[in-house]
This record gives sequence, structure tokens and C-alpha cells, in this order.
Amino acid sequence: MPGFGPLQVPASDSDLVTVLTLDRLITLVQGIAAQPEIWRPRVRFGSHERWATHLHRDDELDLWLTTWQPTTRPDMHSHVDSVAVFTVVEGSLEEERIGPDGHALLTTLSHGVIRPVGTGISHDLRNVSFAPAISIHAAAPDTSAAALSRPLQRAASRPHAQTV
Repeated sequence: MPGFGPLQVPASDSDLVTVLTLDRLITLVQGIAAQPEIWRPRVRFGSHERWATHLHRDDELDLWLTTWQPTTRPDMHSHVDSVAVFTVVEGSLEEERIGPDGHALLTTLSHGVIRPVGTGISHDLRNVSFAPAISIHAAAPDTSAAALSRPLQRAASRPHAQTV
């Protein structure tokens, strides 16, 4: 991963196993978020809703920068066979997750919060504020399958809300 200094992806196959753990993804996202000189020059805001670009992509890691216009509301999706981690680096986002019992939990995520998303978790992110937001996402092995998956049903019950 050129330009990422100590956060480079190891070259040997035996080291790749540790890169793909949730703990390593958390460390990677924290490190990238702490280096705005890496992601800040890539920030763009689309005219509608959200805009995203890869910061890095290979067979083992997918790293995104995403910007969110106010009141952005994308579709619910599942991470199918991937684990992911994201953090908000500017503004705040709201996440809706569907629990194993089918109930929704709404969580307001502020700047600096690191949020893991395990395999098979259904969730969506949205910017419900009146200010733009920026987030950084890492997934292993790849989120493209989740991004292209069909929208999922919303929870049948009213979501429970919390702020972190």
C-alpha cells in the first residue's frame, strides 16, 4: 500500500492472515484517520447524497474514503462474507443495524468512533445532520459484493437509539 508508511500490507502469504483480522483492520483505520495528509486531498462531495473513492484496493483489502451530504440515506446492505471497520473523521453519521432478533438499533456515531461490522451484519449508514460528513472504511477481503447486494428489508419494529 504505497504511501501508508508503517501500515503497509505485508508481502508474505503467512502475514496476510493477520492483516485480515478485525483487530488489524481497526488499527489500519485508526492509522489512516490519524493521517489526514493521506485522505484529505481525495475528499470530494458529490452533488447528490454520498461519494466514495478507493484509497487502496487489492485481493486482501478494500479501503474507502466516503463523503456524505446532509440527509443522505442509502439502502440497507449486508457484508455477506467480509468483516469491515469504519470511522467518522468529520461530522457524524447514524447507523442502523438489524440484530439477530430482527430488531433495529440506531446509533449516532461521532468523530473518532471506530465501528466494526462483522460478517453477515446487515446495516446502513446515513447522514441525518445538516452538515457534511466524511468516513473511512476498511474491509477484508472486499466490500464490492456487499455494495452490489440487493437492498434488505428494514426492521419490523421501531429502532432503539443510542449515541456513542
